[in-house]
Amino acid sequence: MNKRFFSASRLMGAMLCLMLALTAFTSCREDDDKDAARFTSGVISMSPATDITHNSAVIVLNIASGEVLNMYEKYNVRVWTVDEETKEETNVYNETFTSPKELVQKIELADLLPQTTYNYQATAYTTIGTQTVEYRTAIATFTTPSLEAEEEEGISEGEFIDLGTGVEWASCNLGATSPEQNPNFYACNDDAVKAELGTTLRLPTEDEIMALVDKCKWTWYEHNGVWGYRVASTITGKSIFLPAAGIYAAGVASGAGVQGYYWIDNAGLDENATTARAFNFTQGWNNVFNSYPLYSGLSVRPVKK
Repeated sequence: MNKRFFSASRLMGAMLCLMLALTAFTSCREDDDKDAARFTSGVISMSPATDITHNSAVIVLNIASGEVLNMYEKYNVRVWTVDEETKEETNVYNETFTSPKELVQKIELADLLPQTTYNYQATAYTTIGTQTVEYRTAIATFTTPSLEAEEEEGISEGEFIDLGTGVEWASCNLGATSPEQNPNFYACNDDAVKAELGTTLRLPTEDEIMALVDKCKWTWYEHNGVWGYRVASTITGKSIFLPAAGIYAAGVASGAGVQGYYWIDNAGLDENATTARAFNFTQGWNNVFNSYPLYSGLSVRPVKK
């Protein structure tokens, strides 16, 4: 076992030396990043940026395999902008992973500027004798949209959406598979609600709903033929859609396309209570809480526990 490992190590060392000999860089002093030999290699890669908003984005460093993970001393990811006039580079992120444990390093960038192009690149470092060698990915770029353009893009995709309110919101009503759907009306604290919420979801509190009102822009909006509110964060730029599904009471559904009624967390409700608190809205009127009979059929928009 040790012999095979020793042979593989020698083979890899020989390959690295051969690559070093072929490079056009003839000067590579130890601990001198500027003059170190550079290669583009399959040992690391950067996935295209995702979840791009006017002030945030996600980039991912991929390390090829567990063998590669243990072969290089450190990995660096840098994100920077370039001044169009002076060509001066400004780092907005420059992180070195000296002992990464995972093959995938997810990096969430925040506090970005709208309508700005960002460059990003990853580098892996190894040592051959006294020489430091760098393996770099190609430089990739992404551009953040303006907040106005972002607001015109519709509804954010994903199972849960971060609206900057301290909790992640489900992108759909309980039981639905798309944001405009409301397949079920639920009674307050119904066993069906508890079963569908499971161990990963819960109802939002009144304070969490008010955070949506305070920190988001509410726009009366038609999504896939259904009217409701587009709720867009002024912090993260992401958005959800709350359909105006109406209410089910006394055996009759009413208010669809005009009003929305959503249960909030009523876990501490007195056992003798006959009504419970809920949030409701109509066009131009989106911050009202009222009490409704427990068996009223309302919508449920969960949050992540």
